[in-house]
Amino acid sequence: MENEAQQDVIPADAVPLAASRSNQTEGRRALLQHRSNQSRLIIKSGAIVDAIRLSNGWSDDETSSWLQREIGMSPIEASTITLFQRTLGDKVELIGNKRVQQSTIERLAHSDNDTRTEFFQRLALGAAVDGDFVSALIQKNAQMNLPTEDAAKARRQNAIESAGANLAATLVESLPAKAADLLELFDKVESYVWPKDIEDLQGEALDLSPVRSCAVELGKIFELLFGSTHAHIEGLIDLSLKNDLEASLAFAWYAIGKLGSGEFHRHEIERSSASLASLRPAIEFLAGHRAVAVPLTTNRTLLPFALSTLSFVDFGAGIGVTAISLQNAGFEPAALYESWIPQTMQDNRSDWPVGEKPSRKQLELLRAKNIDLLTAGSAWKPFSSEDGHGYDVFRQALELTESVRPRTFFFEVEASMIERGSERCRSIVQTGFGGHGYEIEWHTLSASNFGLAQEREISILVGAQSGIARPAIPVFVNPPQLFLPDVIGDLIEAKAIYDYGDDLGIELYRQWRELCDDKRAPPFFDERKDKNTAAWAELGIDFSYEASPQPKAMFPLTIDMMKRIQGFPQGWTVDGRKEIQEFAITSSIPPVVVKVLGLSIHSALTGEEFDTRAALDKPLRVKRPVKQVFVQRKYGKPTPSSPARTGRAIRRPHPVDQLRWDWTRVFGSPEDDGVYVDYGE
Repeated sequence: MENEAQQDVIPADAVPLAASRSNQTEGRRALLQHRSNQSRLIIKSGAIVDAIRLSNGWSDDETSSWLQREIGMSPIEASTITLFQRTLGDKVELIGNKRVQQSTIERLAHSDNDTRTEFFQRLALGAAVDGDFVSALIQKNAQMNLPTEDAAKARRQNAIESAGANLAATLVESLPAKAADLLELFDKVESYVWPKDIEDLQGEALDLSPVRSCAVELGKIFELLFGSTHAHIEGLIDLSLKNDLEASLAFAWYAIGKLGSGEFHRHEIERSSASLASLRPAIEFLAGHRAVAVPLTTNRTLLPFALSTLSFVDFGAGIGVTAISLQNAGFEPAALYESWIPQTMQDNRSDWPVGEKPSRKQLELLRAKNIDLLTAGSAWKPFSSEDGHGYDVFRQALELTESVRPRTFFFEVEASMIERGSERCRSIVQTGFGGHGYEIEWHTLSASNFGLAQEREISILVGAQSGIARPAIPVFVNPPQLFLPDVIGDLIEAKAIYDYGDDLGIELYRQWRELCDDKRAPPFFDERKDKNTAAWAELGIDFSYEASPQPKAMFPLTIDMMKRIQGFPQGWTVDGRKEIQEFAITSSIPPVVVKVLGLSIHSALTGEEFDTRAALDKPLRVKRPVKQVFVQRKYGKPTPSSPARTGRAIRRPHPVDQLRWDWTRVFGSPEDDGVYVDYGE
């Protein structure tokens, strides 16, 4: 059955077409068709097998055994076909259209529900996902359900097994065994030399040679698995905030080198030592007795906001909601430019550096500041040539990017730029930014996936300098579910009572709430960029502002309602006439989308991890935060500001700052972040 099906779907001329250089286009088309047919073959087989299973009342094991025995399928193929209809049956159209590979389908069929949900959300958004991505999701979700300690141990074990994937299995097993042997030698030496320092012993070199020899042997095993190049010891506290596993391996390599040279003290190996200089935690980590070797773990409670601050510039700041959203994501404005309605930003945040148009000198100053993020203007329109408004907007953005040289950027684009038919436009954009050393990605984000009560898609172009990690925009498996009555229900009720009195007003509000109980707001504008009045009218809301004397008239869509639907921060004012306010609000990217996008970019630049799910629920902070009382350098003792000047009590430093200072006293300050050394030299 399988061979016959393959004969049906493989074009007879596929091989000669692909092999002929003159027919590469036809060969590519034939291979893509074959790949698509593979997906559809699995879909059809899954439906047939599920019908057979139900009609015979078989279990999964019985169905799988029958497929292997009667059809000749492999065990994994039979298991996949058996589970397909129940696990992936509602995604058959997406699987077929996206030509999902057979190996990916096999892993999806055996995955958990959260993995499948995130996979298909990313697939629908056009992200590059495959079988390895599914495996990584399965592992991530499995670890998320474990206690913190168990999750860290699982990461450690996975790292060792991955490092030894291409080596002998005995080598992987020998690492913890040899580390355990070294710990036993620690105990013997500790009891023998106590309370003297090892280096002060005379005539006892023979008793220390087993420790050095065992450390050298452990170092050889470690080097085969993880190499000899690891992070510098002085910067491990900051590294552990980003990746405690990598920091633990670096500390272990440092400890092995020090033990192998014999340059260690008693307190560095004794069991009761609580010193940061103790080498014992590193060896216990390799032996599997500890989840991490460093005193700070990445698997702490993640925060929904950034602790460090980056810089950004916005060359089309509008009414400032993008700026306030980025500020809530850990960015501070280096400059904001807006020539249309700059007064709105000044009214809301008088401390912002707002200008109308940058001069050449200002652009040079911004370039010297090494700006982290740049954004600009309204949504780009697609273009097919170097003429017209669409190309001019792109060219201006490209020139600004070239002048400022930010590390990353993002721009809103119209959805049609990502759709089929705009390939030439995307190619021009790719070539333009690629020529300046940037890698770009296109994203389509759904507003409802960010907890907004609106069915709207936002298309974004994100770019980063070559060598910088691409921002991973999160996909929320279970986002907050908000509907129109949850967001503007109180405004509709107040309007109904004000216009029609208590009794009739309350009845009209009740009818409207029943109509919109499980409905989200439609987009403000349709594909032709006209007001989406028909879709809003179906929800009993008038988006045309035409007055009607009828008691059951539609409720007008007010400025306050628009701000609520968009998720504007409370108290954010918008200046100008009604038409100007309406355009400014509806054309803005929803603040929560910008905030999460900003956190993703912040994470790519700094390595910090955030609780982006909690960030959806955390309202935007509009008021400028109170200045910190503590003046904290990254490396060095935390220095409090003067109580006489602040008038407030001195706060204690953050525990992480204190730990960084203590670590610096033991190991020194890193001369340059990111320096890697080879302790084996």
